[in-house]
Amino acid sequence: MAGLNESRHGNAVLLRGRGELFWLAGISVGAWLGFEVLNFKLGNWHYIGLPIEGFLRWPGYVVAFATVIPGVLETERFLDNQGVLEGLGGRRIKVPPSLHIRLMAIGLLMLIGPFLSPEVFFPFIWMGLVFLLDPILYRSSRSEYSILSQAESGSYELVGRLAIAGLLCGILWEFWNFWAGAKWFYTIPYFDFLKVFEMPVVGYLGFMFFALECYLLYQCSILIRERARRWNVLIRVLILAAGVGLGSVVVYWIDTITVMSFRILTH
Repeated sequence: MAGLNESRHGNAVLLRGRGELFWLAGISVGAWLGFEVLNFKLGNWHYIGLPIEGFLRWPGYVVAFATVIPGVLETERFLDNQGVLEGLGGRRIKVPPSLHIRLMAIGLLMLIGPFLSPEVFFPFIWMGLVFLLDPILYRSSRSEYSILSQAESGSYELVGRLAIAGLLCGILWEFWNFWAGAKWFYTIPYFDFLKVFEMPVVGYLGFMFFALECYLLYQCSILIRERARRWNVLIRVLILAAGVGLGSVVVYWIDTITVMSFRILTH
């Protein structure tokens, strides 16, 4: 998708600046590891048939997780290049400061709820970051990229394209996963029926909200990067080392908790 966006329109997200591919891949890995941590409590998905060889499995995690956010963003960019939902407008909403606080509080509750009652509140992990991060983006130097800001002006084309992009990516991910040797499967309370591939039909709605989360995580990561440029090299290296170390711990627990079976790929 990035190749199509760049070759035809010169605006691939992955190639928008020097080092953008590595930055975006790193954000994607970090974000998905966060969802994996939440899943330790939820137990909504598990992996089977993964290579027993760590030197194959661990890089495989990194490569797979690194494609998540780029996949959503490049698909949205492709839809934008095709003029999908161009000019889609609607009612303008007012965004008073008090609304920011309420939305952020809702977002926090949505992220805390699954820890208190996983079987009831598990869907909220695919919505909570939208309510939490968008007000932060709105109040930042990049406010024009927030969903609230665009709704304030009556523009809904980006939200619509992201929802479509999330759904398209979800369908493709589930299609590829269904036929794979190393794959995931779901154990979702109440909705574990009427499956299309491994995912229950209702679950595909989650991809639409997840795409909004991917977009907001990326936009907020740009704010972090802008601040990080003012930090000295030692601080950057220490933060990177801490991130790699923490990520390694999460990967270990994925192997321990989330992976149900391994298989030998080398002899």
